[in-house]
Amino acid sequence: MKQRAYTVRLLEYSKPEELGTDQQMLVQKAIEAAKSAYAPYSQYMVGAAALLENGLTVIGNNQENAAYPSGLCAERVAIFYAGARY
Repeated sequence: MKQRAYTVRLLEYSKPEELGTDQQMLVQKAIEAAKSAYAPYSQYMVGAAALLENGLTVIGNNQENAAYPSGLCAERVAIFYAGARY
């Protein structure tokens, strides 16, 4: 069995200018990803972006379906994509 370890850090900032350039880029990519979200029921478009150790960025957005509120959140889509692809 192959084991993987993931580390998540959560930092809170009061304004975008406090973010580093990598983080500002991730915010911009998440905003762009949100534009392609499929949210016909909630109308709440969400995007997420993750920077991988290899320097690549993956994005995801929320995907709703007729069984609302079940669906896929943007963060889950991005993480599952990273796991499946890399």
